[in-house]
Amino acid sequence: MALHVKCIHDPVSDSDGKRILVDRTWPADISPDEAKMHAWYEDVAPSEELYKQFEADPHRFDDFKSKYLAELDSNTLVQAEIGQIVGLAQEGDLTLLHGAADASRNATTVLRDYLSSKM
Repeated sequence: MALHVKCIHDPVSDSDGKRILVDRTWPADISPDEAKMHAWYEDVAPSEELYKQFEADPHRFDDFKSKYLAELDSNTLVQAEIGQIVGLAQEGDLTLLHGAADASRNATTVLRDYLSSKM
């Protein structure tokens, strides 16, 4: 079992396993059929307020990361979805999809590390 992070616009691969979108909004330039997703977990994405703060100053990634982790820990709805995602990851390969421009400094990489700590 492996936990991957991938941009939703990247080509689908056999090694992706189940593919889930973990962004709050659907990327406008791709259809659900093209994305070949298993599920969409929008509630595990950062709050709109936190995302806007990070978007305004991407150099404060560490601050964004700590606030996002606090959001993940403090929301019972999110914790239920985290449990579902961990369950999917334990079944086999799982790819967390995002639409972020920066492939390494985004909410999905933070979420991947968070999920890994829960498994």
